[in-house]
Amino acid sequence: MPVTNDIFAFTDRPDREHKYISAYEFVSYWSDDATNSFQFDPPNAMFTSVDDDGIAEVEVVIIGASTDGDNITYTIQNPKLTENATFEDVSLFVDDNVGVEYDGVEYDGLHIGQPYQGGIIFYLDSTGQHGLIAASEDLNWEESVQWYNGTFITTDATGTAIGTGLTNTNTIIAVQGSGSYAASIARDYNGGGYTDWFLPSQDELNLMYEHKTEIGGFTDYYYYWCSTEHNNVYAWFQSFNDGYFLPTNKNFTYYVRAVRAF
Repeated sequence: MPVTNDIFAFTDRPDREHKYISAYEFVSYWSDDATNSFQFDPPNAMFTSVDDDGIAEVEVVIIGASTDGDNITYTIQNPKLTENATFEDVSLFVDDNVGVEYDGVEYDGLHIGQPYQGGIIFYLDSTGQHGLIAASEDLNWEESVQWYNGTFITTDATGTAIGTGLTNTNTIIAVQGSGSYAASIARDYNGGGYTDWFLPSQDELNLMYEHKTEIGGFTDYYYYWCSTEHNNVYAWFQSFNDGYFLPTNKNFTYYVRAVRAF
């Protein structure tokens, strides 16, 4: 996009202060060594284009930016956009912060399906400022994984409610130790530079199922592990075809989608 003679007015990330900045300073905030870098907390933006059907808008996350002095080049990401697609009459409104109504509640800038802090928002609490984020893709898309770490033991990771997935994950790893299993894979994920990802509880996984279209990247016939244990041999999984839950043998292999709280 062309750089104009106007100066960016910047009021939020990364320095959390109001000031005027140049295009060069603006794109520098995507560098790995920038203070509170956009690499780790990217801004949302509204991507607008025009085609034969009219004006189309989609919210995107900007994962990179550069400038040659005459133009700014953005690298954007959204699971609903086709890679290397061509668009006409494009505009990009950075840090679009329009209030959005969801389930009868208006939220200021945050909403279900929004790219945010390394993933996609799929749950907001009553304040509209805190909730849960799903990773934008399965962590083990090439090969499903087991829930257990090779031995049938009771971990006491029995939380089912929203907000218990992190505790479940910590409990599972403390009992089962290091390895390549569902909870440890979720914990090791570092999408967006964050290191507080976990395996969702039963209710948290069900929320992802309810909003699988907004999150994107799921395959209907995949089975997904949650962090809720049934007993020493069984743990719960959910079908993303019709949403049913069943306890099953921990040595079966299913898919993992990590979440984090904000």
